[in-house]
Amino acid sequence: MLAKDSAINRASLNETLYNRVKELVIKETNQSALVALAKFRRKEDIQLILGNEKILRTYHYNFFTYKAISQFPDTVFLPLLNKSLHQAIREKFWYDEWRELYKAIASYKNDIALKLLRVPLTQTKHRNMREYHVNFIFNAIEEFYTPIYDELLWSMWNKEKKNKSECFLYSV
Repeated sequence: MLAKDSAINRASLNETLYNRVKELVIKETNQSALVALAKFRRKEDIQLILGNEKILRTYHYNFFTYKAISQFPDTVFLPLLNKSLHQAIREKFWYDEWRELYKAIASYKNDIALKLLRVPLTQTKHRNMREYHVNFIFNAIEEFYTPIYDELLWSMWNKEKKNKSECFLYSV
């Protein structure tokens, strides 16, 4: 299984690979194949990506669903991301998939994403969990940076003491 996943992750995107990857998603629920499939950004595959969440039954297992969404940020995924975000901010324990949740949100690079990324900064239910959310949000913005996130980055720099100089390069 690891060899297959490694091969999928290294392969160049082409039509032959598309058909094989889609087959692996459908027949084996292969999670690396799901992410590779999303890179093709085909509307016909949206239901396979959404279906992955239903197959795995709980948002705690959406790690690869979120990775796929970050490769194919279509508006149809926003309700899932919104629901998952609001579940996450109520948790008493953190989950590794949150890193991918915030990357998926940040990959939209728009006002909706900005609004969602602000939610945990003011609505996280458990104070000790806030730091995890802040770190994941900062890293997601760093990976999917766009100037629309500048105000949030400045706020995080000021209030959360999060900074990285590359995030603040402005042309004057």
